Amino acid sequence: MRLIILFIILHISLSCYTQDGYFIKYENGPIDNESATLLIKLNEERLVIASTADPDDNDPGWHLQVRVIDIETGTVDTIFNYSPYPGFRVIPEEYIFNQKGNLVFACRSRDNNLPGLIQGLFMLVEIDFDEGVIWSEIYGGNQFLNWKVTDIAQLDDGGYVMAGYGDHPETFRAQAILLKASATGDSLWVHKIHDQDYDVRAFTVEKGENNTCYFQFGSGDPAAQGKIKLEHIDGNDGSIIWDKNIPLDSPLFFKSLTNARGNIVLGGNRNINNKITPHYAEIDPLGNLVWAKSYEQALGFYHAEQFVETNDGGYAMCVRGSPYPVLFVVDRNGKYLFEKTYEIENYMSPTDLFQLEDGSFMIMGYEGATQEFSVWLIKTSPEGDLVSISGIESNQDLITVYPNPTSSIVRVKTSFVGKMKANLVDMKGAILQTKSSDSSDLDFDIAAMPNGIYYVNIFKDQVFFASKKVVKQ
Repeated sequence: MRLIILFIILHISLSCYTQDGYFIKYENGPIDNESATLLIKLNEERLVIASTADPDDNDPGWHLQVRVIDIETGTVDTIFNYSPYPGFRVIPEEYIFNQKGNLVFACRSRDNNLPGLIQGLFMLVEIDFDEGVIWSEIYGGNQFLNWKVTDIAQLDDGGYVMAGYGDHPETFRAQAILLKASATGDSLWVHKIHDQDYDVRAFTVEKGENNTCYFQFGSGDPAAQGKIKLEHIDGNDGSIIWDKNIPLDSPLFFKSLTNARGNIVLGGNRNINNKITPHYAEIDPLGNLVWAKSYEQALGFYHAEQFVETNDGGYAMCVRGSPYPVLFVVDRNGKYLFEKTYEIENYMSPTDLFQLEDGSFMIMGYEGATQEFSVWLIKTSPEGDLVSISGIESNQDLITVYPNPTSSIVRVKTSFVGKMKANLVDMKGAILQTKSSDSSDLDFDIAAMPNGIYYVNIFKDQVFFASKKVVKQ
């Protein structure tokens, strides 16, 4: 395997570091362990998976790994693997496409080389897919807190604001943090909210008009009844334009977006008698609550992970069930529409999703119960019905589908021993044929079907095993 290593000098604005970074680009490099955190739509044909990964390179750290993947085939085009220096763990938490069209990642990072208990840092990384890493910056190493970034936005002046919080390593009290950096990563100002008696944790920031932003955080004060606070911040100097308490009972909103109406939508969980259920709230640009809903009756108790605005203005959320991933969809006013559960792999944690122009959803997760951290991609119909599941590191190599393309008969051969069931589905997720076999092979006759793309979903002993694409021509 060829490794092309480009050394990039890091300019660190909060000076704790003077070491060089390195950027590695390689094809299908070995990964010992991987925890996928972000699923990013580049266009209708390609997506990006961003992970924290443990490359097989004798580095004790975990790197930011970015893979470009063909949506239709699941094949990996390119891999970026980046860490500032050995021993550094980089966890991508959020991203934006900046004004130049490049990806900028806000990463939670940990430097195991630092002495003492202060090891948590903010990190920004800008990536151009032709040039590699343009720049990266680290923040927080001399602040006597373990910093954890949660969100990012780019303002009108090209600078970035990062939301997060800092934990004191001994008292464990948390401070909310909003940091402004320039378009090239230089630290400009830091805004903090601190309560000596209670935790204050910040999770989201959204861009406002005229170089402003909206900063959302919650207090751990029991007397506040879980109320959250929204601050409208001047991006030039970090001053507060206004702040408002949002009167909601026990929410924890850790994701946000600005919807097509220009309002802020917060997504997360609500605590009800020590059980959690997905929760939404919509807030207008003046800080007024438009609506808020939780779903303990319609959905039950699940853990929200990520949500997106759908093509028709509603919201789709990937939810961690017990133990399977769930797609949960509501309309623009929060009315429950449907949910779908995907019984594919025990303890699969869904982490992100997006919707394509045809209405279908892509959902990403990883299965970490075995400590192998297998990454999965689920494709669904617009109604949430399963179309295909592809493992980036999965069982697909154990399945052969031939001839492919085909005009009539397609044969499925497996290398495992056990009862096999296979469904032939179309691009809308409709099951067209089902076959079962006690041997390692079976076949489908698709001569009468229209030309196009189909999927064979294979189950071993009633448990999902792999998907394979079939082309009828």
